Amino acid sequence: MEKEADLRPIPCRNLPGHDHRLSVYRASPDRFRTIASDTFRRQALIDQMIDVSVNLKGDAEEKLEGLYLYSDWTGIRSNGPITSAGIRRSKDSGELAFMNIKDANHVIYKALNSKNEILRMEAQIALVRLSDEDPFGFLFQLKRPFSLWEQITLHELIIQHDIPCRNLRKWLKASNPTVVMFALRMIREFKQKDAEDDLRETLEHPSPEVRCLAVQVAGDLEMRSTLEVMKRMYKSQNYDTCLEIVRSMAKMPDVSLLGFLRLVLDKEDDVQLQIEATKAIENNGEEGVRTLVKLMKSEYKNYNIIVRHVLDRRIY
Repeated sequence: MEKEADLRPIPCRNLPGHDHRLSVYRASPDRFRTIASDTFRRQALIDQMIDVSVNLKGDAEEKLEGLYLYSDWTGIRSNGPITSAGIRRSKDSGELAFMNIKDANHVIYKALNSKNEILRMEAQIALVRLSDEDPFGFLFQLKRPFSLWEQITLHELIIQHDIPCRNLRKWLKASNPTVVMFALRMIREFKQKDAEDDLRETLEHPSPEVRCLAVQVAGDLEMRSTLEVMKRMYKSQNYDTCLEIVRSMAKMPDVSLLGFLRLVLDKEDDVQLQIEATKAIENNGEEGVRTLVKLMKSEYKNYNIIVRHVLDRRIY
């Protein structure tokens, strides 16, 4: 004889033919299989259970989870351990997450590198919700590119559920460059300046996209120990990274860099690089302004107009 459910009433307003509140208090779980007699009714009832689960805690929550597993409307469990064959839709991962079915984690991991982008995203969300000790542990398992849309979705999940983000710097060691870029963005978002040593090493990452973002984040968080590395690496970088290096130097004024910035202004032909170098020089206060005034007196240089432009306060 099946154990009675003993649940609080669940609203079933969206079920066809059930405009009243269906009481499941001390009702057999088999009653729900009768109600969910077709695909539409089953999905409507599952959606209702998910909505209710958000507000349930303790014993009631456990009983609702048990009812979901017992009923197995979607065939996820198939009267045995959860299998990858059972999780056949992207929505299945989401249902498992909302219903807190943690013994499916090992199977959801297999969906992380699916060709289906929606399935990958649902698997990521599910693992964050179902992992107590390390909600971002799956990041080391990602082989496919971690798209910007997936990163934004994960960030929203972190904010929405107030998930603690400690030790993000360890993801800077990930083999997947897009995971490293996510870590950099989150380090900046949560202002984790204690990651400075690890971020400094990331400035020399093999990926030019990662290097460029690392330079940008270092500047935004004013990680001054990165300045010498930026100065040393400047000549070997592509245009975008060079531009970010000069911009980051403007965010972290240092008179010891005035000579370097003067060389950028003097040797570079690109106008945008010259403008950013001039701004960086000016940000060094009186000494920077004196340097620029002196440069304006060089009649044979073509950057005089750029210096005048930057020093003209009416423009800003």
